[in-house]
Amino acid sequence: MDIPKIFTTKEDIANWSIRRKEILKLFEDNIYGKIPDVSFDLEEFGRCEHLSLENGYFKDVYRLWICRNSKMCGLSVELFYKKSSEPLPSVFIVDPFSNNPYIRPSALERLRIMDQNWYIASQGYICVCVHVDEICFDDPDRYKWGFFELLDKDDNNPTSAISVWAWAVERVRKHLESNPIFDKSRMIVSGCSRAGKTALWCGANFEGFTGVFASVSGCTGAAMHRGKTGERIADITKQFPHWSCPKYAEYAGKEESLPVDQHMLLSLIAPRPLYISSASEDDWACPKKEFESCVLAGEAYRALGKRGLASEEFPETNSPIIGGDIQYHIRKGPHGIYMYDWEQVIPFFNREYS
Repeated sequence: MDIPKIFTTKEDIANWSIRRKEILKLFEDNIYGKIPDVSFDLEEFGRCEHLSLENGYFKDVYRLWICRNSKMCGLSVELFYKKSSEPLPSVFIVDPFSNNPYIRPSALERLRIMDQNWYIASQGYICVCVHVDEICFDDPDRYKWGFFELLDKDDNNPTSAISVWAWAVERVRKHLESNPIFDKSRMIVSGCSRAGKTALWCGANFEGFTGVFASVSGCTGAAMHRGKTGERIADITKQFPHWSCPKYAEYAGKEESLPVDQHMLLSLIAPRPLYISSASEDDWACPKKEFESCVLAGEAYRALGKRGLASEEFPETNSPIIGGDIQYHIRKGPHGIYMYDWEQVIPFFNREYS
């Protein structure tokens, strides 16, 4: 089975910036659609709530508002952090889960996620939760409400919900990078499942994010298309057609004809640190294909003077492969993101940024 190459000639290595643009365009045309590139009549970003909590912790709430063609939409952003005299690194969490009634977290799940947010803050990071589905619903029937309503009629076909979510996280980052509590040299974009797909696409497009973490991102995320088991293009484009551009559906059952594969998406993160995690009970995401993508993406990291994975042997559960600029683990348990994941991810980025 032929796998598309990151570098097709020696010149591609020497001219990575050119080859990088070519690969981005292939993903744009065939999978994710265009990142929105429009100007707005009004764009405002501001803090609307500041809570001072115990032991030097804070919670802030911001709003992003955009207006175009006499229509307006917006999203909320939550910050969790601990007081510091120095600028702090940050983890931006893509959240497309709050408005979808089919996947809305239970009260217990929300508490578990909140514990993770405060854990990130306790480790000296600003945890930035960007509620992207307030601007673009994660629903094939409603996703064109909000952001898409602001576009001209001929603007909205080439993009997708994932591209809009990625754009929204970047807009928030751009607004926050001038805030003196942020260290803009240490800004990580992260996500789980569909949000993991978004984090990878966001990190590939926006190099202001200096690190990327994607958990159980599976098909259309970190997992290779070729030879994948579990969820495939036909499943994605039938149930979630709004996640991708229309062209993607043409590859259902014909994954080998795609001009790209997901190791090439991971290569676009290079030379920045990248963490990919899987779960042992998540066959639908196909952990071995997520791992294979990491192995193959190492070619780009090595070409740019970095190190890919420290080992190309698939690991045991709860045994992270450490020592490279790509790090990987497969956690014991089901699909999702858990405290164990963050307990591996934060030390990795600490080492990378030291």
